[in-house]
Amino acid sequence: SANIEVTYDNSLIGTSVLAWASQNLNLKNRIWLPALFVKSDKVHFRLGFNPEPPNGWHVGDCANIKWKYDLRTVIRHEILHGIGLGSSVQYSNGWVAGIYTGGFCFPRLYDTHIRDENNQPILNGCSVGDITNKKLYIGEVQLYHPSDFIRGSSLSHHNHPGYLFYYKSRPNTCMYISKYEASMLSYLGVKCL
Repeated sequence: SANIEVTYDNSLIGTSVLAWASQNLNLKNRIWLPALFVKSDKVHFRLGFNPEPPNGWHVGDCANIKWKYDLRTVIRHEILHGIGLGSSVQYSNGWVAGIYTGGFCFPRLYDTHIRDENNQPILNGCSVGDITNKKLYIGEVQLYHPSDFIRGSSLSHHNHPGYLFYYKSRPNTCMYISKYEASMLSYLGVKCL
C-alpha cells in the first residue's frame, strides 16, 4: 500500500547512474523511520530512472536480455531503498550518522541495526566509532564497506555480488529478492512472503 512517485530523471542521461530512490522520513521515539512505517496519505518514497541508461532498458521476460539492464531488477533494488534499506553513515572529519532537526541529531532506523564483526552497534546516538576497514553487518548479512569508503560509498548495500542489493547492478541479468535482502528487511521489521 505504498504511495510511490516514479519519474524519469533526464539529468541522468549520459551517466552510468541507472536510478535513485529518496524517501520521506518520520521522527518517532528519537529514530528516523521510513514514511512507509507510518500511516499517511503522503508520498512514502520517490524513484527516478535514467531514460537512456548505457545499453538501454530490457523489459519483458529474462530471455534474450542481451547486454541491457533489466528494468524490473533495478525497480526492485530501488524499492528496497525506498522501504528503508539506506544508511546515513558518512565520513566528514570523522564518522558520523543521523539527520539533524531542531538542533538535535537522530539516527535512521537502518543505521541502528548495523553491527561490527564483534556484534557491537556502531552507533552511540549519532556518533560512530572508527569503522575504517571493519566488517559491518545487519544480522548475518555483511554490508558493502570498501577500504576506500571515505572517497565515496555508503553502507546502504550488502557485500554479496550477484544478488539484488549488491552496490553495483549488472547488465544481462534478472534478479529477485534473495535470502540476503529478506534478512536485511526482517531486521527493519519488514516481513517478506
